[in-house]
Amino acid sequence: MCLTPVYDPKLAISILVSLSIGLLLIIFFNDFPFSAQPERVMLRRLQMLRNVLAWQLRYAVATIQERRRWWVPIVGLLYNIRPIKLVMGADNAAKAIKWKNFPEVSEDQAQVIIQRLYLLVLRINSLKDGYAKWRLNTKDDLAQSMVKDSILRIAAALEHTDGYQNLLVLEQEMLSLYNDVHRRIHLIDRQVEIEGDISLEEALNLHRALASLGLLVNELKILSEAMAEFDFKALEIQYFTV
Repeated sequence: MCLTPVYDPKLAISILVSLSIGLLLIIFFNDFPFSAQPERVMLRRLQMLRNVLAWQLRYAVATIQERRRWWVPIVGLLYNIRPIKLVMGADNAAKAIKWKNFPEVSEDQAQVIIQRLYLLVLRINSLKDGYAKWRLNTKDDLAQSMVKDSILRIAAALEHTDGYQNLLVLEQEMLSLYNDVHRRIHLIDRQVEIEGDISLEEALNLHRALASLGLLVNELKILSEAMAEFDFKALEIQYFTV
């Protein structure tokens, strides 16, 4: 009891430093890349949805040689997510957001975007199924190249935010091609000789493929207009309470 106490601050300082580093790591991963805040979850789901849809469209039109590249399975594992699950996740996150903290945006605008995303996923699934069946039954290389190029342009528009501006040009091209194929169908049906070797069945399948593309482009246009009215950057601002 009469000994002189000896204090060593090294242990206390090392414990405080370890706790501080651990808390900083938790704050970093929770608030930045993997934030659990519903507005951040919604933004992450929307960004992931764009990447997944673009990847699935590119994979649907890829050739066998392109699918055999070494990096394709790796990217496929990262994007092996059902798009409808991402939309549902964004929908659930939007319902949990305290919209009164974000006066720049409204819940109604977010719900409009989410409903359009549901329709967009259905359009893309229909396009992928129809394109796969049409490609197996067609022998027209020019038509295949034309439809493939259009789908790749849609994928590029999904990957880039400013890519929606190019949808107006793409829509006009699709309308022109659609009318040309429609004219060919009538000519074949009337047994009129036209340039190129294409049967009535192939023309009808191409007609359906272009119609699906046209509907998809129109859906993207409506979605881009709804997104233009929604201030996504407002959801990235964190509001602090003193």
